[in-house]
Amino acid sequence: MAFIFSRSGLLILLSCIAFALSIMFAWFYLAWVCLAPLFITVYPHRSVKAFRSGALFGLGFGAVLLYWMPSLIADFTGTALPGIVIYGAGIVIAMLYYGLLTWATAWFPKDNRPVAMNALWVASVWTLGEWLLSTALPGMPWFGLFRISNAMLDNLYAIQAAALGGTYLLGFFAILVNYF
Repeated sequence: MAFIFSRSGLLILLSCIAFALSIMFAWFYLAWVCLAPLFITVYPHRSVKAFRSGALFGLGFGAVLLYWMPSLIADFTGTALPGIVIYGAGIVIAMLYYGLLTWATAWFPKDNRPVAMNALWVASVWTLGEWLLSTALPGMPWFGLFRISNAMLDNLYAIQAAALGGTYLLGFFAILVNYF
């Protein structure tokens, strides 16, 4: 519990809120800075602490972004229990997804490397993670909400790069800027 109220916990909370707001309301300007607090938290760590930070981020982000699941599923099934179970499963998937992403980005040794090299590594791993999630779970479109490029969909100027590389290129650039 003390971790949540520490500097790292507050930075992760700030990142969760900014990332969720950027995607829910398509505030493209937040997409360029929303993950910077998460990267500040993960940067000095390798392994378990990086995974824990990502999992905590996934918990907060998944809980906010998938809030609609229990009530929608209850409308179709007539009972709340399946919706709560699926909502919980979605949050667990978000925790594992972001935990593994931050673990993979922290795995690369950063000590004597230029920031640009680290930023390219993080952006590449994050983009690969977005592609793997959409490929591994193609029948679950709500996990497409986890893409940072969704925050840019409402801005004509921000989405121009999508003509060249789709949402993955947009996400790559956004993560690159967030890491710097």
